[in-house]
Amino acid sequence: MASLIIPAELIRPIIENITSTSTLHSLCLSSKLLRSETEPILYRSFTGTSNEAHTLFLTTIVNNQRLADFVRVFYSKGVIGNGTLGALTRLGLERMHGLKELVLSLHQDSSLIAASLLEHCAFSLEILVCHDHTKESGFIKFLEHQVSLKYFEWWDNSWWDNSRDVPPGLSSTALPNLCTLSSFGTIPIRLLPGRRIRHLQWMSPKAKDIQSHLSNISEELSRLLSMSLALRSDSEDKTFMLLSKSLRSLEFLELLDGDTDDFNLISTLPCLRVLVLSSRNYVRIPVDERQGWMQTFFAGCPHLTRVDIYHGFDRSRRMYERWEVGDAPNERLLTYEEVSWTSAFSQRL
Repeated sequence: MASLIIPAELIRPIIENITSTSTLHSLCLSSKLLRSETEPILYRSFTGTSNEAHTLFLTTIVNNQRLADFVRVFYSKGVIGNGTLGALTRLGLERMHGLKELVLSLHQDSSLIAASLLEHCAFSLEILVCHDHTKESGFIKFLEHQVSLKYFEWWDNSWWDNSRDVPPGLSSTALPNLCTLSSFGTIPIRLLPGRRIRHLQWMSPKAKDIQSHLSNISEELSRLLSMSLALRSDSEDKTFMLLSKSLRSLEFLELLDGDTDDFNLISTLPCLRVLVLSSRNYVRIPVDERQGWMQTFFAGCPHLTRVDIYHGFDRSRRMYERWEVGDAPNERLLTYEEVSWTSAFSQRL
Protein backbone atom coordinates (compact mmCIF):
# COMPACT_ATOMS: atom_id res chain seq x y z
CA MET A 1 0.00 0.00 0.00
CA ALA A 2 1.36 3.41 -0.96
CA SER A 3 2.06 5.67 2.00
CA LEU A 4 0.13 8.90 2.26
CA ILE A 5 2.34 11.94 1.92
CA ILE A 6 0.88 15.16 3.31
CA PRO A 7 2.59 18.41 2.24
CA ALA A 8 4.21 20.36 5.05
CA GLU A 9 2.12 23.39 4.03
CA LEU A 10 -1.01 21.53 5.16
CA ILE A 11 0.51 20.11 8.34
CA ARG A 12 1.94 23.37 9.66
CA PRO A 13 -1.38 25.21 10.27
CA ILE A 14 -2.72 22.19 12.17
CA ILE A 15 0.32 21.95 14.43
CA GLU A 16 0.22 25.71 15.05
CA ASN A 17 -3.15 25.26 16.78
CA ILE A 18 -2.01 22.51 19.16
CA THR A 19 -1.51 23.86 22.68
CA SER A 20 -0.74 20.62 24.54
CA THR A 21 2.99 20.23 25.18
CA SER A 22 2.65 16.46 25.56
CA THR A 23 0.89 16.22 22.19
CA LEU A 24 3.59 18.25 20.50
CA HIS A 25 6.25 16.08 22.10
CA SER A 26 4.51 12.94 20.82
CA LEU A 27 4.40 14.37 17.30
CA CYS A 28 8.14 15.00 17.46
CA LEU A 29 8.70 11.30 18.09
CA SER A 30 6.38 10.05 15.35
CA SER A 31 8.26 10.98 12.16
CA LYS A 32 11.05 13.15 10.80
CA LEU A 33 8.59 15.36 8.92
CA LEU A 34 6.42 16.00 11.95
CA ARG A 35 9.50 16.56 14.08
CA SER A 36 10.85 19.23 11.76
CA GLU A 37 7.48 21.01 11.77
CA THR A 38 6.75 20.58 15.49
CA GLU A 39 10.05 21.43 17.18
CA PRO A 40 9.93 25.15 16.30
CA ILE A 41 6.50 25.33 17.95
CA LEU A 42 7.37 23.15 20.93
CA TYR A 43 10.43 25.23 21.83
CA ARG A 44 9.09 28.63 20.76
CA SER A 45 7.65 29.53 24.16
CA PHE A 46 8.43 28.43 27.72
CA THR A 47 6.20 29.59 30.58
CA GLY A 48 6.79 26.82 33.13
CA THR A 49 6.36 27.53 36.83
CA SER A 50 8.38 24.81 38.56
CA ASN A 51 12.09 24.25 39.10
CA GLU A 52 11.78 20.83 37.47
CA ALA A 53 10.24 22.23 34.28
CA HIS A 54 12.90 24.95 34.11
CA THR A 55 15.71 22.48 34.59
CA LEU A 56 14.44 20.12 31.88
CA PHE A 57 13.83 22.88 29.32
CA LEU A 58 17.10 24.71 29.95
CA THR A 59 19.19 21.53 29.94
CA THR A 60 17.73 20.62 26.54
CA ILE A 61 18.48 23.92 24.87
CA VAL A 62 21.92 24.31 26.49
CA ASN A 63 22.88 21.02 24.86
CA ASN A 64 21.24 21.76 21.51
CA GLN A 65 21.81 25.15 19.88
CA ARG A 66 19.40 24.32 17.04
CA LEU A 67 16.53 24.03 19.53
CA ALA A 68 17.70 27.11 21.45
CA ASP A 69 17.38 29.15 18.26
CA PHE A 70 13.63 28.43 18.20
CA VAL A 71 12.96 30.10 21.59
CA ARG A 72 11.09 33.41 21.32
CA VAL A 73 9.40 33.62 24.76
CA PHE A 74 10.91 32.67 28.14
CA TYR A 75 9.25 33.15 31.53
CA SER A 76 11.05 32.56 34.80
CA LYS A 77 8.59 33.56 37.50
CA GLY A 78 10.11 33.43 40.95
CA VAL A 79 11.65 29.98 40.65
CA ILE A 80 15.26 30.71 39.83
CA GLY A 81 17.44 30.68 42.92
CA ASN A 82 21.09 30.11 43.58
CA GLY A 83 23.19 27.11 42.62
CA THR A 84 22.76 24.85 39.60
CA LEU A 85 19.51 26.32 38.28
CA GLY A 86 20.88 29.86 38.36
CA ALA A 87 23.96 28.83 36.39
CA LEU A 88 21.80 26.84 33.97
CA THR A 89 19.54 29.85 33.41
CA ARG A 90 22.53 32.02 32.57
CA LEU A 91 23.78 29.51 30.00
CA GLY A 92 20.32 29.02 28.56
CA LEU A 93 19.70 32.74 28.09
CA GLU A 94 23.04 33.13 26.35
CA ARG A 95 21.93 30.53 23.78
CA MET A 96 18.49 32.05 23.07
CA HIS A 97 19.72 34.26 20.24
CA GLY A 98 16.24 34.86 18.82
CA LEU A 99 14.47 35.62 22.12
CA LYS A 100 11.83 38.38 21.86
CA GLU A 101 9.92 38.26 25.16
CA LEU A 102 11.54 37.75 28.57
CA VAL A 103 9.90 37.70 31.99
CA LEU A 104 12.56 37.58 34.68
CA SER A 105 11.31 37.41 38.26
CA LEU A 106 13.95 36.05 40.59
CA HIS A 107 13.31 34.22 43.84
CA GLN A 108 13.34 36.60 46.81
CA ASP A 109 16.04 34.53 48.52
CA SER A 110 18.29 34.49 45.49
CA SER A 111 21.56 36.42 45.40
CA LEU A 112 21.39 36.45 41.60
CA ILE A 113 20.75 39.76 39.89
CA ALA A 114 19.31 40.38 36.45
CA ALA A 115 22.50 42.01 35.23
CA SER A 116 24.55 38.86 35.87
CA LEU A 117 22.07 36.69 33.97
CA LEU A 118 21.91 39.04 30.97
CA GLU A 119 25.55 40.11 30.77
CA HIS A 120 26.52 37.97 27.77
CA CYS A 121 23.15 37.73 26.01
CA ALA A 122 22.96 38.76 22.36
CA PHE A 123 19.20 38.78 21.80
CA SER A 124 17.17 41.86 20.89
CA LEU A 125 14.00 41.90 22.97
CA GLU A 126 10.63 43.44 22.21
CA ILE A 127 9.10 42.75 25.66
CA LEU A 128 11.01 42.75 28.96
CA VAL A 129 9.52 42.25 32.41
CA CYS A 130 12.10 42.39 35.19
CA HIS A 131 11.14 42.08 38.86
CA ASP A 132 13.55 42.34 41.81
CA HIS A 133 17.31 41.95 42.17
CA THR A 134 18.31 44.50 39.56
CA LYS A 135 21.83 45.90 39.77
CA GLU A 136 21.77 49.38 38.36
CA SER A 137 25.02 49.66 36.42
CA GLY A 138 24.97 46.22 34.81
CA PHE A 139 21.30 46.41 33.93
CA ILE A 140 21.67 49.85 32.35
CA LYS A 141 24.49 48.48 30.21
CA PHE A 142 22.21 45.70 28.96
CA LEU A 143 19.35 48.12 28.19
CA GLU A 144 21.62 50.37 26.13
CA HIS A 145 21.68 47.71 23.39
CA GLN A 146 17.95 46.87 23.37
CA VAL A 147 16.99 48.93 20.34
CA SER A 148 13.86 46.85 19.55
CA LEU A 149 12.33 46.97 23.04
CA LYS A 150 8.70 48.13 22.96
CA TYR A 151 7.27 47.04 26.33
CA PHE A 152 9.24 47.36 29.57
CA GLU A 153 8.25 46.54 33.17
CA TRP A 154 10.91 47.38 35.71
CA TRP A 155 10.21 46.62 39.37
CA ASP A 156 13.20 46.67 41.70
CA ASN A 157 12.61 46.85 45.45
CA SER A 158 15.72 48.96 45.95
CA TRP A 159 14.01 51.83 44.15
CA TRP A 160 11.33 52.21 46.82
CA ASP A 161 13.75 54.52 48.59
CA ASN A 162 12.17 57.79 47.50
CA SER A 163 14.52 59.80 49.69
CA ARG A 164 17.10 59.82 46.90
CA ASP A 165 17.07 62.19 43.97
CA VAL A 166 16.65 60.92 40.44
CA PRO A 167 19.95 59.17 39.57
CA PRO A 168 21.55 59.19 36.12
CA GLY A 169 19.72 57.01 33.62
CA LEU A 170 20.19 55.64 30.14
CA SER A 171 21.76 57.58 27.33
CA SER A 172 19.32 59.65 25.30
CA THR A 173 19.67 57.28 22.32
CA ALA A 174 18.84 54.07 24.24
CA LEU A 175 15.47 52.30 23.86
CA PRO A 176 14.44 54.31 20.78
CA ASN A 177 11.31 52.20 20.13
CA LEU A 178 9.99 51.97 23.70
CA CYS A 179 6.26 52.74 23.67
CA THR A 180 4.99 51.11 26.90
CA LEU A 181 6.53 51.51 30.37
CA SER A 182 5.40 50.04 33.69
CA SER A 183 7.39 51.06 36.76
CA PHE A 184 7.34 53.09 39.96
CA GLY A 185 8.91 55.90 41.93
CA THR A 186 11.39 57.99 39.96
CA ILE A 187 12.07 55.49 37.16
CA PRO A 188 9.47 56.98 34.75
CA ILE A 189 11.02 60.40 35.33
CA ARG A 190 14.32 58.94 34.14
CA LEU A 191 12.95 57.06 31.14
CA LEU A 192 10.31 59.40 29.71
CA PRO A 193 12.52 62.20 28.34
CA GLY A 194 13.32 61.84 24.64
CA ARG A 195 11.37 58.62 24.11
CA ARG A 196 8.14 57.81 22.30
CA ILE A 197 6.31 56.30 25.27
CA ARG A 198 2.54 56.30 24.71
CA HIS A 199 1.37 53.96 27.50
CA LEU A 200 2.50 54.38 31.09
CA GLN A 201 1.79 52.56 34.34
CA TRP A 202 3.20 54.64 37.18
CA MET A 203 3.06 53.38 40.75
CA SER A 204 3.49 55.68 43.76
CA PRO A 205 5.08 58.79 42.24
CA LYS A 206 5.80 61.59 44.67
CA ALA A 207 4.60 65.12 44.09
CA LYS A 208 7.97 66.61 45.08
CA ASP A 209 9.79 64.49 42.48
CA ILE A 210 7.34 65.43 39.73
CA GLN A 211 7.46 69.10 40.64
CA SER A 212 11.26 69.07 40.47
CA HIS A 213 11.37 67.41 37.04
CA LEU A 214 8.06 68.35 35.40
CA SER A 215 9.71 70.59 32.83
CA ASN A 216 11.80 67.63 31.64
CA ILE A 217 8.86 65.28 31.12
CA SER A 218 5.95 67.61 30.29
CA GLU A 219 6.25 67.14 26.52
CA GLU A 220 6.37 63.34 26.83
CA LEU A 221 3.37 63.37 29.21
CA SER A 222 1.40 65.36 26.65
CA ARG A 223 1.79 62.52 24.13
CA LEU A 224 0.58 59.72 26.41
CA LEU A 225 -2.51 57.84 25.19
CA SER A 226 -3.09 55.60 28.22
CA MET A 227 -2.03 55.80 31.84
CA SER A 228 -2.49 53.72 34.99
CA LEU A 229 -1.64 55.86 38.00
CA ALA A 230 -1.36 54.63 41.59
CA LEU A 231 -1.72 57.64 43.86
CA ARG A 232 -1.17 57.92 47.57
CA SER A 233 -4.23 57.94 49.82
CA ASP A 234 -3.47 61.41 51.05
CA SER A 235 -5.78 64.37 50.48
CA GLU A 236 -2.75 66.67 50.65
CA ASP A 237 -0.91 64.88 47.83
CA LYS A 238 -0.86 66.99 44.65
CA THR A 239 0.60 64.38 42.29
CA PHE A 240 -2.41 64.08 40.00
CA MET A 241 -2.91 67.83 39.94
CA LEU A 242 0.67 68.31 38.69
CA LEU A 243 0.42 65.56 36.09
CA SER A 244 -3.07 66.40 34.80
CA LYS A 245 -1.93 69.72 33.38
CA SER A 246 0.22 67.90 30.83
CA LEU A 247 -2.07 64.97 29.90
CA ARG A 248 -3.52 66.66 26.82
CA SER A 249 -3.76 63.55 24.61
CA LEU A 250 -4.73 60.98 27.23
CA GLU A 251 -7.60 58.70 26.14
CA PHE A 252 -7.48 56.03 28.88
CA LEU A 253 -6.94 56.70 32.59
CA GLU A 254 -6.90 54.26 35.49
CA LEU A 255 -6.69 55.71 38.98
CA LEU A 256 -5.61 53.53 41.89
CA ASP A 257 -5.88 54.78 45.45
CA GLY A 258 -5.72 58.54 45.74
CA ASP A 259 -8.59 60.64 47.07
CA THR A 260 -12.02 61.53 45.69
CA ASP A 261 -10.82 65.13 45.37
CA ASP A 262 -8.99 63.89 42.28
CA PHE A 263 -12.40 63.54 40.59
CA ASN A 264 -12.48 67.29 40.07
CA LEU A 265 -9.41 67.09 37.85
CA ILE A 266 -10.77 64.44 35.48
CA SER A 267 -12.77 67.01 33.51
CA THR A 268 -9.51 68.80 32.65
CA LEU A 269 -8.44 65.90 30.40
CA PRO A 270 -9.76 66.99 26.97
CA CYS A 271 -9.40 63.67 25.10
CA LEU A 272 -10.40 61.19 27.81
CA ARG A 273 -12.51 58.30 26.49
CA VAL A 274 -12.21 55.62 29.19
CA LEU A 275 -11.95 56.04 32.98
CA VAL A 276 -11.20 53.15 35.37
CA LEU A 277 -11.49 53.73 39.13
CA SER A 278 -9.61 50.88 40.78
CA SER A 279 -9.14 52.08 44.34
CA ARG A 280 -11.17 50.41 47.04
CA ASN A 281 -11.95 53.91 48.28
CA TYR A 282 -14.32 54.37 45.37
CA VAL A 283 -16.51 51.45 46.42
CA ARG A 284 -17.56 53.63 49.34
CA ILE A 285 -19.66 55.71 46.96
CA PRO A 286 -23.18 54.45 47.72
CA VAL A 287 -24.84 52.66 44.83
CA ASP A 288 -27.72 55.14 44.80
CA GLU A 289 -25.25 58.03 44.39
CA ARG A 290 -23.18 56.52 41.61
CA GLN A 291 -25.46 57.70 38.85
CA GLY A 292 -24.90 61.28 39.94
CA TRP A 293 -21.14 60.78 39.89
CA MET A 294 -21.30 59.24 36.43
CA GLN A 295 -23.40 62.08 35.07
CA THR A 296 -20.78 64.50 36.38
CA PHE A 297 -17.99 62.59 34.65
CA PHE A 298 -19.80 62.34 31.33
CA ALA A 299 -20.88 65.98 31.43
CA GLY A 300 -17.35 67.19 32.16
CA CYS A 301 -15.59 64.99 29.56
CA PRO A 302 -17.17 65.36 26.10
CA HIS A 303 -15.38 62.30 24.66
CA LEU A 304 -15.85 59.99 27.64
CA THR A 305 -17.68 56.78 26.62
CA ARG A 306 -17.44 54.61 29.73
CA VAL A 307 -16.43 54.44 33.39
CA ASP A 308 -15.42 51.17 35.06
CA ILE A 309 -15.60 51.33 38.85
CA TYR A 310 -14.22 48.81 41.34
CA HIS A 311 -17.10 46.78 42.79
CA GLY A 312 -15.50 44.14 45.00
CA PHE A 313 -14.02 40.65 44.88
CA ASP A 314 -15.47 37.46 43.46
CA ARG A 315 -13.43 34.29 44.04
CA SER A 316 -10.27 36.34 44.60
CA ARG A 317 -10.83 38.33 41.40
CA ARG A 318 -11.29 42.09 41.33
CA MET A 319 -14.63 42.89 39.73
CA TYR A 320 -15.81 46.11 38.09
CA GLU A 321 -19.14 47.76 37.35
CA ARG A 322 -19.32 49.38 33.91
CA TRP A 323 -21.22 52.59 33.23
CA GLU A 324 -21.65 53.80 29.66
CA VAL A 325 -22.82 57.22 28.61
CA GLY A 326 -26.60 57.57 28.92
CA ASP A 327 -27.12 54.07 30.38
CA ALA A 328 -27.54 52.35 33.70
CA PRO A 329 -24.64 50.10 34.77
CA ASN A 330 -24.20 46.81 32.94
CA GLU A 331 -25.65 43.85 34.82
CA ARG A 332 -22.58 41.71 34.15
CA LEU A 333 -19.58 42.57 36.28
CA LEU A 334 -16.19 42.61 34.54
CA THR A 335 -12.81 41.32 35.68
CA TYR A 336 -9.76 43.52 35.97
CA GLU A 337 -8.26 41.82 32.92
CA GLU A 338 -11.25 43.08 30.89
CA VAL A 339 -10.95 46.71 31.96
CA SER A 340 -7.22 47.22 32.62
CA TRP A 341 -4.97 49.56 30.72
CA THR A 342 -3.24 46.71 28.87
CA SER A 343 -6.48 45.19 27.59
CA ALA A 344 -7.75 48.58 26.44
CA PHE A 345 -5.10 49.08 23.80
CA SER A 346 -3.38 45.65 23.63
CA GLN A 347 -0.07 47.50 23.63
CA ARG A 348 1.90 44.47 24.78
CA LEU A 349 1.35 42.64 21.50
